[in-house]
Amino acid sequence: MIRTKYIIMLFCCLIAGQVKAQNIFQNLDEYFSYTKFIKTYGGGGGGVSIKIQNDILSVNFSAGFGPVSLKTGKIVKINSQPMIPDHELGLIKEDYYAYIEDGYLCIRSQSKPNLTSFNKLFANINLKNLDKGGEIYFNHYQNESWTPFVQNATGGGGNVYIEIKNDNLLLDFNASFSSSRLKTGPIIQITSTPTIPDVVIGTLLNDYTIYIE
Repeated sequence: MIRTKYIIMLFCCLIAGQVKAQNIFQNLDEYFSYTKFIKTYGGGGGGVSIKIQNDILSVNFSAGFGPVSLKTGKIVKINSQPMIPDHELGLIKEDYYAYIEDGYLCIRSQSKPNLTSFNKLFANINLKNLDKGGEIYFNHYQNESWTPFVQNATGGGGNVYIEIKNDNLLLDFNASFSSSRLKTGPIIQITSTPTIPDVVIGTLLNDYTIYIE
């Protein structure tokens, strides 16, 4: 079942400006010693860093040790908010593959060979795409009249522009009209594919707030 998404206006106002959707994931910077990833300790140094910055995830494996085999299964809990969706990262080295499952950084291997190091960076992973189950937003553009936003609309002009480009949401409210009250509740449907997640856009001009639901 496809849920419709609407722009909802709270408080009565004339809005003019541009806003972008807030980040979905909190920024994160974690580091785990290599000892959590190897079966037996035999000396070495380095580890695995996990970072989230503006909804972009990077996972960096960088350590020397061994020779020793790596642990498999769920290795370390990633303390992100919200939890990172399940995702296949890829090959670390030889027969070891990294992936994220149930909020954990995990490793799988069939042959489980001994290693003396790993040095692999998984970078520029857009968590907004993962949060949609791996979907990517199609570029989308809507040009709506100002009149659906205003009660008893008379004498005015302007538009509300809604644009999604490269997974960035832009709302541009640009209108003028005679003194009036704006409507509240569902105003217009955003016909993007896929549906935009619920998000508070923010406060504009005095007490005026908009969000998508």
